[in-house]
Parts: sequence; C-alpha cells; structure tokens
Amino acid sequence: MSRCEEDLEAIGSTALSIRDTVERHTGQLFKIRGEINALGEMVTDTRGEILEVKLVQSQQSRTLDEHSSVLAEHSKALTELRGGMAELRGGMAEILRRLPAND
Repeated sequence: MSRCEEDLEAIGSTALSIRDTVERHTGQLFKIRGEINALGEMVTDTRGEILEVKLVQSQQSRTLDEHSSVLAEHSKALTELRGGMAELRGGMAEILRRLPAND
C-alpha cells in the first residue's frame, strides 16, 4: 500500500470518527433540547400556579376586608345597642321611682 493510500485510509477513518462524534453530539443536543423544553413547560406551569395562588390570596384578602368591615359595623351596632339598653334601664328606673309605693 502506498503512502497516499495510507493517508487516504487514515483520512477516511478520521472522517468516520468525526461523523460518529457529530452524530453522538447531535443526539445529545436533541436530548438536552428536550430537557430544556420540559423545564420551560415546568416553569410555565409554576408561573400559572403562582398566579392562581396570588388570585386566591387576593380573593381571601378582599373577603377578609369585607369581614372586617362587617365586624366593625356589628361592633358599632352593639355599642349603640348597649347605649340604648342603658337608656332603657334608666327609663325603667325612673318609672319605678314614680310609681306609688305599696305599703
């Protein structure tokens, strides 16, 4: 075998080795791309879940505000009721004082 043929055979062997390496790396790149896409979907799902949680928190905050407002109204009504009952007791005491004593 001549030197030229040996060189051509070595070049061919190297070319096949390079092709195999490129194919292997291409397969690895497709695998990595698939993993990146899966991670992207997970991030999108997580963002959606975070938005859902924020929506629920916002709704709960509004509900809490509404309940706080109702509680404040009830507290005010109770205070007024207590005042009214105190006036009523005072009025009843005055009526009892004005009644003639039964001896």
